Amino acid sequence: MKYFDHDTTALKDESIQALRLECGGAAVDAYWSILECIYSEETDLVLGENQTLTKSVSHWLCIDWETLKTYFSTMQKVGLISVVENDDGTFSLHSERASKNIEAYRKRIETARQNGSKGGRKPKANRKRTKGKPNPNQSLTKPKTKEKEKEKYLDTHKEYLNTYADGGADVDESTPPTAARCLLCGADLEPTGISESEYWWCPQCRDTYPRGKAVV
Repeated sequence: MKYFDHDTTALKDESIQALRLECGGAAVDAYWSILECIYSEETDLVLGENQTLTKSVSHWLCIDWETLKTYFSTMQKVGLISVVENDDGTFSLHSERASKNIEAYRKRIETARQNGSKGGRKPKANRKRTKGKPNPNQSLTKPKTKEKEKEKYLDTHKEYLNTYADGGADVDESTPPTAARCLLCGADLEPTGISESEYWWCPQCRDTYPRGKAVV
């Protein structure tokens, strides 16, 4: 694992406070260093006096091996980790919480792998579709309620007044316009390809407008 959760209340944790009071702040640094190694390798940390990793940890913390073993003992006493001394003189350091988090992480990775081999997760039935250009085969008829909401918005908008002709009374249907602008954003409209004399498409608002409801 490349990272792990760190509680924002760790500073006030009773076990952390007990470790700090008994061994000082360097012991707390040692504890977090141990956790980082456990999460990084996703297994218990094994340290011994002559091991390269032990020398590295000692170097990071600027302490010797005997002091480090004292920290191990105190961490176990306050309940932060469990320590097992092996027959070869090394110490196995185990964190129960880290072990559970690593196991949960591996399960998520395995689930993602299985979903990937099946082509990904199936889309939800109620997932919204991305709005795009209208399909020429689809009907452009919209519910009257939506038209009324748009008219109300345009009527009350300070920058874009609702000055379009309603029903074509002020529009010359005999001469199709060659250009038009959107009432909402002012962008140049594009013909939809369905009927260039009746409908326009706004690439900014991603919506279709009847000819009479666009600024020509």
